[in-house]
Amino acid sequence: MKYLKIITCILFGIIRSFSGLSAQESIPDSLIDIKLARYTAETDPDKALRIVELVRQQKKAPEYQIDWVITQIYGKKGQDRMAIEMAKRTLANDSVRNNPQFYFNMCVNMIESMIYLEDYEQAMHYAEEMVQQIEKKGASSSNKHQPFWVMARIYRATGDKGEAYTLLNKAIELIQQRIDSLQTEKQVTAISFQTQAKYYSDLSHWQAEDGNLDAAIRSALKQYETITKLEPIKDGPYPWKIPLNALNREYCMAYGNIACLYAESGDTANGQQWFDKLLDNPAHDAFIAQGLKIRYYQIKKNYQKVIEQATPYASFLKDGDSINSVRLSAFLNLAEAYKQLKQPEKALFYTEKALEQTDSLNLRKQRSNALEMATIYDTQEKEKEIQKQDAKLHAHRILSATAGGTILLLGVILWLIWRNLKMARRKNRLMVTQIDSLLSYKDELNLAKEEIRKLTQPIETESPKEEAETSGDIPENNVPVTYTAEDKAMFEELDRILTKERLFLDPELSRDSLIKRTHINKNRIASLIQTFTGANFNGYINNMRLEYSILLLKDYTNYTIPAVAADSGFNNVRTFYRLFRERYGMTPTEYRQIVLDNTETND
Repeated sequence: MKYLKIITCILFGIIRSFSGLSAQESIPDSLIDIKLARYTAETDPDKALRIVELVRQQKKAPEYQIDWVITQIYGKKGQDRMAIEMAKRTLANDSVRNNPQFYFNMCVNMIESMIYLEDYEQAMHYAEEMVQQIEKKGASSSNKHQPFWVMARIYRATGDKGEAYTLLNKAIELIQQRIDSLQTEKQVTAISFQTQAKYYSDLSHWQAEDGNLDAAIRSALKQYETITKLEPIKDGPYPWKIPLNALNREYCMAYGNIACLYAESGDTANGQQWFDKLLDNPAHDAFIAQGLKIRYYQIKKNYQKVIEQATPYASFLKDGDSINSVRLSAFLNLAEAYKQLKQPEKALFYTEKALEQTDSLNLRKQRSNALEMATIYDTQEKEKEIQKQDAKLHAHRILSATAGGTILLLGVILWLIWRNLKMARRKNRLMVTQIDSLLSYKDELNLAKEEIRKLTQPIETESPKEEAETSGDIPENNVPVTYTAEDKAMFEELDRILTKERLFLDPELSRDSLIKRTHINKNRIASLIQTFTGANFNGYINNMRLEYSILLLKDYTNYTIPAVAADSGFNNVRTFYRLFRERYGMTPTEYRQIVLDNTETND
């Protein structure tokens, strides 16, 4: 009975895979184009990538247009480094540089990714290059507002609020000129009004953050006024017109923003009036409106309503995944609401949930970044070859499914197992390469630090504030103190002692024994480790042990895994296995096998 259930689940999964693939393959060639890929990217980036490859194979679009769409898809998937690499390659194409529309849009896509990665210097470089294109080549008036908007965001992110406001107002002025020009020619499009509304929304949020609520309300009302200008062109194809559901979402954002600003300013009547408009809008149950509702109820201190709005999202799944920012936001809102309602047990429960979600998101982000950086080094030819192989394998699976029968089913199951193993090994090989690169870089960095330490003689100084920080007292509000140069030097010395003397290899190493060796205060040592590594004491030491175990696994292939665990400072092999898998996504045995395979290949 148990095996019957397993076989049934496998069959169900295969049937779903077949049905999804059949739907993809059933798209008529006449409908496959670059626009379809762009629209599909909004909801299914992976499928959009497959459509782009079909467009490339059928030569239905120039290469630079295909690369541009791939850049947008990577941005949708959150693979910002890959998006930037693809964008740079696209911008090198003469067809793009000579087409202001493509050039400006490509720059904006790339700068968005750079801002997310906090690479403000590179983002400003490309934004200034956009301005130079306007001044030197006389770019189309439809593009002039874009560089000023992105530069405003960069200045805002780097703390220059005055320049940010100046540039954003300049962008608003230029988009208004563009709208006036289009209205004269009777060619105004929905996207122009949406862009203007977006700029007013950004301005309103900045003014509210800076405490200027009156100005924020005026900007939000201008946002609403701009949205009303979409009414004559609603319920039509984008971008010339705007679909009705999209217009309703625009209204919801404006209603909610204005309601919250009025409520925050103390104008309860106006706040409730605009909030009622939000509730009456057909799109008020859309995801984007829920955050505005929660914000309004928080301002009104109606924490029971906050709980009602946030609770459904505490179990939100994104593509079947329970780890996502939506759940984190829900946990934080619920924790604060229960805290205000004097229910500490529930507040503590959701606070712990929020911390767990944060840790999981951070871990996933670290792994994703590592894999993404490794993937960047792959050539485009390898990507094409993999896509061709996948297409052949998918086609084979479709043909096999039509034959039916027990033998065919077993063959498909075996093939799926082989394919999963192959993909897992491919992923592990990429991870091994990344691990080796990072450890090599760390070794070089440690050598450089040691040379610098030998060549320099730091002057130790103490201030009253620094003495207080090392006294062992922890502030009652538990707010972390910004680290000083002395903190950094102290941590580097701690890290050097641990590394050079290999104290971490002692399974009995404790915080107290490390304090005796380094003479650093107990609370100070915990604060330093948390500040500079993001981990607690055990996590910090275990990371060192794991990195040392990598060297043993590579250089001493005759060592057993238990021996590696013991020599690396772990009390038992189970803990070693668990921590190794959590950090590197594979077991020590799998890592060693990949290293051996690579060695044999090189030989």
